[in-house]
Amino acid sequence: MPDIPDTHLIIVDPDADFLAWAAAHLKAPGVSISTFERAEEALASYLKKRADLLLSEIRLNGTTGIELLKRLRQNDPQSMVILFSGTATTSHVIEAMRLGAYDVLGKERLPYELRSVVESALTSIEARRVTRAQAAEVPTESIQETIIGRSAPMQEVFKLIGRVSRSDAPVMITGESGCGKELVAGAIHKFSPRAQKEFAAINITAIPDNLIESEIFGH
Repeated sequence: MPDIPDTHLIIVDPDADFLAWAAAHLKAPGVSISTFERAEEALASYLKKRADLLLSEIRLNGTTGIELLKRLRQNDPQSMVILFSGTATTSHVIEAMRLGAYDVLGKERLPYELRSVVESALTSIEARRVTRAQAAEVPTESIQETIIGRSAPMQEVFKLIGRVSRSDAPVMITGESGCGKELVAGAIHKFSPRAQKEFAAINITAIPDNLIESEIFGH
């Protein structure tokens, strides 16, 4: 773990055996770990004493890790959260990243990735403290399933969609014909603050040169 004194982690999962494993896996000098099976208890603990990092299963008893993430960021916009699940959907991944989660991990990968991702998050926290960067709050509109895919590369695409949808910057999407660029563009629009506005997909190659200007900008 990074040399950050008095580091406090909160882990939330309805499985007591998993909590015991995760706490042992992340044990390190100077790191205190609190584990909870219920989201309400974890939230109360966090609000009473801010944790440096909260890790939560997406599927919880009576709620979800997504809802916990929303409530945390409503109370603390700079909260650092990592979500994990063995059954996370595309919409879970995109919404979590859009809401500001540091990462979303597949539960089957935790033995190999959890410690390194936590170390990366803690390093980011320390850098943020040094630079005093302010984390921005993001809107919390509902996310719907848009693109299907469960492979590791597709999970990274979903995370990237969640990140860029928060930005007002223009986005260039590149890729071979038929790879789904329009789907990605539509997903970014759907998950952005501009979701209620019109989204127009125009195939430039199908429009004659002399009509492109009129097609895009009108007469």
